[in-house]
Amino acid sequence: MQRSYRSFASRTPRYRVTPAYPASIFEPTVFSADDANDLNGHGFGLGPGVAVKAMGEYFERYAAFRAVTSRGMGKIAEMRLDPEEQDALVLALRQTCHDDVRDDIEAASFRLVEVNRLGEDRMALYPTLLLSLHSFDEQRDVRFAPVRDSSGSAIHPDKKTAFQGALLEFVERQCTTAMWVSRRCNAIEGLGAALKDRKARAIHDQMAMAGSLNVLDLSFLKGASVKFCEYKSQDPDALVNFSCGCSADFDPDAATAKAFTEAWQTSLLLPQMEFFGAREYGSTSLKDNFQAANRAGFELGVGVDPRAIGADGNDRNMETLVDSILSVSRNVYLYFRSIYVAGTKLHFCRVVSPDFFLHMSPGDHNNNDNRWIDLFCEKASRRLEPMPFS
Repeated sequence: MQRSYRSFASRTPRYRVTPAYPASIFEPTVFSADDANDLNGHGFGLGPGVAVKAMGEYFERYAAFRAVTSRGMGKIAEMRLDPEEQDALVLALRQTCHDDVRDDIEAASFRLVEVNRLGEDRMALYPTLLLSLHSFDEQRDVRFAPVRDSSGSAIHPDKKTAFQGALLEFVERQCTTAMWVSRRCNAIEGLGAALKDRKARAIHDQMAMAGSLNVLDLSFLKGASVKFCEYKSQDPDALVNFSCGCSADFDPDAATAKAFTEAWQTSLLLPQMEFFGAREYGSTSLKDNFQAANRAGFELGVGVDPRAIGADGNDRNMETLVDSILSVSRNVYLYFRSIYVAGTKLHFCRVVSPDFFLHMSPGDHNNNDNRWIDLFCEKASRRLEPMPFS
């Protein structure tokens, strides 16, 4: 039976939470949180907390778009960065920038925010541009990095939990991009016993009747499990031919279940995309790329070629994951900001590094030459076309 939900609105910030169109979606549950400025978040899932997920994603985007505030201006030499850190930032910006500002990087004054170095107590300054999703329309800063969205971010009442969520999302996005560029994964698996929820198993059985479901293990960094779930229809005339989802977690079964939920979520979004506003998923071109994979015969073109980066051992926890990330580069930065919603203090965290991808999809205006992808493949073999599902 379809559940009946009522919409509700809140102030500070002003947003509303609404159930998905009941004529389109029954169980599982989908909620949307949005405001008058077309900023939105969605919650998808199988339990009673889906509306909270929608609000969480909305608050996260609210912070990323509107709450990353600059604390001054400065050149790269004035950011309290070590020489190696400065070189890494310049190398990344030389790849991401427009041609007309490439020679101005060292001399340019950027809007700056204060950041923590991952694994250290030392603070530094970093370009606001790389920590915010604000459009920066008509501002010169945006000429240096017009696209950027591979930074992991999260928001939570507990600061440590926000940091953990942001780091896991950073790892999820970096591993997904590495999979696409290098065409490799650690293993191809079935969902097996990972789906313990009754509703999840029922959805799995329904999707399996219409197509195939596989899970790619993308756990390239020791300390976390990263799973990518793909669905392919057996009917070339189906409304949804391909959908996918990815998740990182310390528990492999939890990562698989979340990735499956995202693949189901994508299968719902694809048929509805024509109704979404241009800003709903970033841009019209982003939606076009996303739809490009929704065709009969689409293949990821990924093969099994295992890669495990980091310290010895198989422990999955924050300490091991941080050590593994730092084994790739120590130039990893954390931005924290607190916001208040209805009297509740929320902690927003965002993770960025010039030695990993600054944008989730390779291609123009991305730092496609970086330490992270160097660990997977040579430059000549890299697939640098945009990911259709980023």
